[in-house]
Amino acid sequence: MSTQPLRLCLVGAGISHSPSPVMHQAAMQSSGVEGTYVLRDLAPAEIDGFVDELRQGKYTGCNVTTPYKAVMAERCDRLEGDAESLGVVNTITVRGGRLVGVTTDADGFELALSRASMWPRQGATALVLGAGGAAAAVALALTRVPLLRLRIAARATSRPCHGIAAPSRTRARTRQSWSTRHRSASTHFRSPRERCLPRAASSTSGTARDPSTS
Repeated sequence: MSTQPLRLCLVGAGISHSPSPVMHQAAMQSSGVEGTYVLRDLAPAEIDGFVDELRQGKYTGCNVTTPYKAVMAERCDRLEGDAESLGVVNTITVRGGRLVGVTTDADGFELALSRASMWPRQGATALVLGAGGAAAAVALALTRVPLLRLRIAARATSRPCHGIAAPSRTRARTRQSWSTRHRSASTHFRSPRERCLPRAASSTSGTARDPSTS
């Protein structure tokens, strides 16, 4: 195991208010892990330069938030789990100069609602507010419930990737809307509730807001 201090950051736009550095520094300190966690509040034109910094080893990895979850997924060399299905990431690890992206949003959403006994019952109706990367993960999580109806409300059905063009080195693959991907992906992943939590039965609907559309 490497003994080098971790060099981590959160990348996004308009995130100067984020408590992430304080939270993660406290978590590392309490766990006896040496490292730093900083904010990278970037404009669209700065994304490619930041990706170069990742590949060159300036950071061990990063978290990704609005509005760059899909943009950074395009820059990854490899996507795993739900990230491969959705085309969005919230965590990137640097391995030998290669970027490996995952998203924990779907599992985190399900785990939080399950622990609060708010996970929807079979036959429920759920509403997702927003159509960004977080909303995609929430919708994927909800497709793992035999819902009667899943409704998605957003101000726009499609949005530009904030002025950033997809890089030419991005691997070729068929591009689908996330709504198509999450429907087809729902049969391939077991949820954390199925793996380790009892089924909650105290709520008949779920509502989630995607902060990237605020």
